[in-house]
Amino acid sequence: MRAVAAALLFVLMAAARGVPAIAHVDRLKWCDQVCRDRLVPCNGYHGDGGAAKLRSSASGPVSWRQIRGLTPRQRAFCRRHRDLVPALVEGARRGARECRRRFRHSRWNCQALGQHLEFGHVQVKGTREAAVQYALHSAAITHALHRACQRGTLATCSCGAASQRRRTLEQWKWTGCLSGLSFSARKARKFVNAREVELDARSRMNVHNNKVGIRMVTRRTRRRSLCHGVSGSCALSTSWQEAPRSFSAIGVPLAAERERSVMVVLSPAGSLLKAATGAPPSSNRLVHLELSPSYCESDPDTGFQGTAGRPCRKNSSVAGSCADLCCDRGHSSRVVPQVFCCNFHTNSAKPSRCRHQTRVRTCN
Repeated sequence: MRAVAAALLFVLMAAARGVPAIAHVDRLKWCDQVCRDRLVPCNGYHGDGGAAKLRSSASGPVSWRQIRGLTPRQRAFCRRHRDLVPALVEGARRGARECRRRFRHSRWNCQALGQHLEFGHVQVKGTREAAVQYALHSAAITHALHRACQRGTLATCSCGAASQRRRTLEQWKWTGCLSGLSFSARKARKFVNAREVELDARSRMNVHNNKVGIRMVTRRTRRRSLCHGVSGSCALSTSWQEAPRSFSAIGVPLAAERERSVMVVLSPAGSLLKAATGAPPSSNRLVHLELSPSYCESDPDTGFQGTAGRPCRKNSSVAGSCADLCCDRGHSSRVVPQVFCCNFHTNSAKPSRCRHQTRVRTCN
């Protein structure tokens, strides 16, 4: 009876932790018996169809009335530009995903972002984490608007298919979609800054960091060319400028700016000045108003849950190590059975499933 009770307790605990139940794992073969390529945790793999379904459900049609946290000025903006709302929502989601991805191994891991479809102040304190969050948010909205403009889904954007037909080949040879990028940056700036109506230091900080994020998109354009001619002779070359297609090309350098953020103060004249030198900060550098906390403990005001229970890594020299994440509280270690997927080379949509013993470390 005790053995049965213990087995039932293990199954319930495994289900609560997201670990496959042992009864299910026991029916699978060991991974070293069936796998010929890399192992991927099956709970993080959805296959082609699953990913498509996830994208479809996550980016469904959303009305601006469903979005929480909009200020009256932002609601008025959405009423005037209804065709931009899907791109605004997608941009906000994209920014939150990128933030969680880039800082998943840090004590502050953007866990308060993306839980609700809202545009309110998620970071209450004016720290360097708030700075990078606002920059990623504004950059992602700019990028999403530009991509939608390129696809021709925005009625008010000059990069639509109808506008392309009105341009001559020579115009498109040199200008490409730069006007659409300027349109996207201008609309993104109006939307994200619409909530910064106060003239205090925090609003000035947010406006500055929003500008840094938007500039990161507009400054990372690249020239692309397409050759026309018989047998690839390139008798005529059509060139255009465009922003990176993947937002990660913008998110990576922008996330790296967190450590370079500069502390500023509000001058009597209402402008931001470096706290150390009194000089104006660079327009390409993030700014913050106060020092960051340790992020070791939970903070109900900001929605941060602390690092207790977070998985960590044994190697102290890598990001997300137990020595860093656990804040001298120590960590627990246990061996758990996990279901992995492999053999993607045979059928990527339906890989093989196998079992593997994995040691999991979590912060106390």
